[in-house]
Amino acid sequence: MENLHFTEQTLAKISAQESDFLASSRKKNFEIFSKLSMPSFKEEEWRYTDLLSLKLHEFSPIEKNHKFQTAALKNKDVIFIPLSKAAKEHEDLVKKYLFTAHKDFIYSDKLAALESSFWNDGVFLYVPKDVSYEEPVSLTSLVDDSGKMISHHNLIVLEQNASANFYEDL
Repeated sequence: MENLHFTEQTLAKISAQESDFLASSRKKNFEIFSKLSMPSFKEEEWRYTDLLSLKLHEFSPIEKNHKFQTAALKNKDVIFIPLSKAAKEHEDLVKKYLFTAHKDFIYSDKLAALESSFWNDGVFLYVPKDVSYEEPVSLTSLVDDSGKMISHHNLIVLEQNASANFYEDL
């Protein structure tokens, strides 16, 4: 399989079937990724991590050949679906919350900007205000590609006084 690397062309291919909002978000984050330098052990948060041997050009985003197994939910007010599907069916909610909690981190960290540009699905869990969902919400992700960056992005939104138990198995 062709190694597509992390380029503008790869990003365009990934974004081709997405909403304008998602494609625009990816493009903006890719521009940030392109401008930032790799983290260094001189930075406090990377002090104990040696990234000198990490060769990003040897990796590429994984194709969408992965599968998610999600459990059916008993409460119809709770949404638990693949993030790509949620971006189409619940665009207003996804747009409101996607990458908002750690926006400053994306703008300052090359690897966070990379993940926010090339994430390849994940799940969307939404629990409305004053709903406590006690049943475990679990996700199992099965991937069998080597040399690929696996970057699932899970968006979990708990409105005021809401709760849920989320588990992920890779």
